[in-house]
Amino acid sequence: MKKSIFAAVALALLAPLAVLEAQQGLGRDQEVWTWSGTLAAGQWARGHSINGSVKFEASPDNQIHIRGEKNWGRRGDPQDISFALVRTSTGLIICVLRHELDTCTEEGISSRRHTNYNNDARADLTIQVPRGAHVSANTINGSVRVDGMSGEIKAHTVNGGVIVTTSGGPVSASTVNGSVRAEIGTASREAMRFNTVNGSVEVSLPSETRANLDISTVNGSINTEFPVTITGRWGPKSARGTINGGGETISISTVNGSVKLRRS
Repeated sequence: MKKSIFAAVALALLAPLAVLEAQQGLGRDQEVWTWSGTLAAGQWARGHSINGSVKFEASPDNQIHIRGEKNWGRRGDPQDISFALVRTSTGLIICVLRHELDTCTEEGISSRRHTNYNNDARADLTIQVPRGAHVSANTINGSVRVDGMSGEIKAHTVNGGVIVTTSGGPVSASTVNGSVRAEIGTASREAMRFNTVNGSVEVSLPSETRANLDISTVNGSINTEFPVTITGRWGPKSARGTINGGGETISISTVNGSVKLRRS
């Protein structure tokens, strides 16, 4: 009996590993690497990079298509750049790796390397996914763009701009050094967040959107095309209120830049 219990526990602990399938070191000898496959309806596609842009767009044939294009300068060696695919129970993770010790995880790129990378090579990712997929686009040095999707969107970078165009939502978009632009085609009933530190934020929403607003800037102005019912302090650097009677919170913030809330 004890052996049976032990075996059951062991199988339970190992079960999550059975849904994870990883391929690393892909495209090392290629300047342009491509891959195509499947992504089930409602799953996540996550793209992670460190140096390079990440772009998601709607697939023309309901499949997932990935293109990684390498670029390099004086210290560049394109063979140091490779790609990884990790398939899990929730979807597919795509990573741009800069060293053989890097690994691709759902949270991002992990490395056991403790010294600085002596390489300026980079790769730009373009990922086409089914329109209804949920997407997470992440990089550090580069722009992030998501076009034509209808699922949940997470778009984040540090040094670069963020542009999101979607017919659905919800959306979370952020950067540190760059502007954030988002156009939401259908009113979402879920919370959304748009923020940067050095840059402006412009968000376009459908006229019928019902939401609580929490807007702030330090060095910039606030402008909205929606009639707003004030529920807290209003301007010139912070604003709290509701549109169309209120709903989930839409948070918009910057430090050095202006905020514009438009009707789409």
